[in-house]
Amino acid sequence: MKYPINIKFKGETAIIYGPQGRYKSYRVYFRHAGKSIFRAFPSYTKAKTAAEKIVRDLASDSAEPSLSTKEIRDALAARDVLAAHFRATGRQFTVIQALSVALEADKIMEGGPVLEALQRFKESLGTVRPITVEDTIAEFLSGREAKTQASQLSAKYVYQTKIILERVAATFPATQLMDLGKSHLEVFFANLASMSPKSRNHHRAAIKNLLAWAIRMDYLPPTHRLAECDALRPERSNLGTIEFYTPGELRRLLDTADENMRPMLAISGLAGLRTAECFRITWQDVFRISGHIEVSSSKSKTRQRRLVEICPALSQWLQPHQGEAGPVWPMRETAFHEGFERLCEALKLSRKANGLRHSFVTYHHALYQDEGRTAAQSGNSPSMVHSNYRGLSTKDEAAKWFDTAPAPTAENVLPLHQARSA
Repeated sequence: MKYPINIKFKGETAIIYGPQGRYKSYRVYFRHAGKSIFRAFPSYTKAKTAAEKIVRDLASDSAEPSLSTKEIRDALAARDVLAAHFRATGRQFTVIQALSVALEADKIMEGGPVLEALQRFKESLGTVRPITVEDTIAEFLSGREAKTQASQLSAKYVYQTKIILERVAATFPATQLMDLGKSHLEVFFANLASMSPKSRNHHRAAIKNLLAWAIRMDYLPPTHRLAECDALRPERSNLGTIEFYTPGELRRLLDTADENMRPMLAISGLAGLRTAECFRITWQDVFRISGHIEVSSSKSKTRQRRLVEICPALSQWLQPHQGEAGPVWPMRETAFHEGFERLCEALKLSRKANGLRHSFVTYHHALYQDEGRTAAQSGNSPSMVHSNYRGLSTKDEAAKWFDTAPAPTAENVLPLHQARSA
């Protein structure tokens, strides 16, 4: 028989060498995992049988030829580690599962200290209490309503926040707050596409307030970073043109309005109070401090007290109400809006959104060219005044606006409110 003899099976080869020189046995040679391996046998028959088995095992990736001695030891050690983990925690993993988790953690940490990062994360979760989104919002709103009763927050603001957050709760029913992710918020705001940027910004502010409160209540860890979501970044909402009335239109509005409507329009147009602030103030706020309207922190939108100067023209419009008490607007808010709508229709004037307040800020800045002064009077920020109202009117036109005083009456003609009491 001529040696060496090749034994082949499905692309795998083992070589049998006969006795030669100092080798008295039959040797089988094969390669595995980049290594050359020899095995000795006393007879050709046994060598041939072994070679045939080796090539079959190599072809089928059996355990014997595919693992080195060290790899077999490692596999057995891994089995023991997993068994010890199961006994300690009751959680069972396969080698593949454990290895996948370890490698994924290493990928996330980019080679950094995985165990140290996990320990810090665990410490941040140490005091976090499980709660659903719905229960979180209910508790948050309950606290807001209590602040309303204590006059720390306006009822209207709390009501608007309630509508927004109840919409959030309805979107994520039975969802744990800790499970809320950035992708959830992105979907939520995608569903608000039909709203204006300003309305979406109101939603963002309410959600951010909720998240900040949840951290203080240990419902979220400080490291959750949910507030950094792109969906919560404010949009530019002042993309429209600022609309305001002319001095002539203000004259027509004030001359035609009834005695209940007139002071509301005069205060809004000549003192710049927001409509909501006009609803809250009383005649005591108007006349308590000479030459100024006091907007207390509980009645201001920004929750900051301010004194608004009463210009001579406004003083004349308010003079007939000297000595009155109670709210400047004694009726429902809807009655004002409906009445103002009818007034504009009767005068064939286009009703402008927040038009009187926009007019005040526009003309005040044009008259004084002082963003800080205008901001202090209107309860705004200087940057807001600069970016939205600069350069919209001339100084001459502004002077006409603030000179819009009541027309002089004949000596034998009484003002309407005096005629009724005569």
